[in-house]
Amino acid sequence: MKFHNLFNSIIILDEVQNINDELWSTVRDFFSYLSKIGNSYIILMTATQPVIFEKTDIKEIVSNPE
Repeated sequence: MKFHNLFNSIIILDEVQNINDELWSTVRDFFSYLSKIGNSYIILMTATQPVIFEKTDIKEIVSNPE
């Protein structure tokens, strides 16, 4: 897939906690950059939210999961 195909997209990642923690900073930087320059949205779906992004960088879609 070419990088420009990710522009103007909604990208859904399921079970994001399975990403190796050594790659978290790379994943965070890449998706932060893509969302800023590419007008893209990233949806992380997981029951156990890893600390890839800071709380100020994310928006919970489900505020009360119970």
